[in-house]
Amino acid sequence: MNQPTRPYNPLDLHELATSAKAKLLSQTLSSLPPASFSGSGIYALYYHGDSSLYQAISQTDRPIYVGQAAETSTRTGNTKSSRTNALYSRLRKHGRSISQTKTLRLDDFKCRYLVVEGAFISLVESLLIKEFHPVWNELISGFGNNALGSGRISSKSSRWDVLHAGRPGIDALTGESARYEDVSRMLEDHWREEKN
Repeated sequence: MNQPTRPYNPLDLHELATSAKAKLLSQTLSSLPPASFSGSGIYALYYHGDSSLYQAISQTDRPIYVGQAAETSTRTGNTKSSRTNALYSRLRKHGRSISQTKTLRLDDFKCRYLVVEGAFISLVESLLIKEFHPVWNELISGFGNNALGSGRISSKSSRWDVLHAGRPGIDALTGESARYEDVSRMLEDHWREEKN
């Protein structure tokens, strides 16, 4: 009879990631944004459109982006995550960002979300990013960025804004941004490497 090489530890990071992934995937796939609800926690966005940029994941259960929304007070020890609408507000904000682009359709996106105790939100988010490797987290950065203030006009456009132009204020940035062709080629190379 084969014995495990080490005892089972339910608090091992791998076990926690497996549990968090299973719990998130058990949640209903909703429109973006979903109907109003209360709570803070984590979420995953899914792309189910026909853009050639994301064909590799468009018909899968692999998120394009994973994020979190925590009430400000949860970072100071208050774990009453059900007394806020932080998670719903973040999903609405992402819906607006997608709607403002010239290359994406909001109807092509779905989401799953999970209200999580405040003390565990950041841990669960980081575990899920390591588990799913969402392309908007790890390669095409900038989707979750807040609006740029006037003091940051010399910034450059994020890779996400280069691929998906249209968000207000981005055209006014004066920093030297990557070219669309370079970012899209980088994404194509990424999908090709994943297949091998």
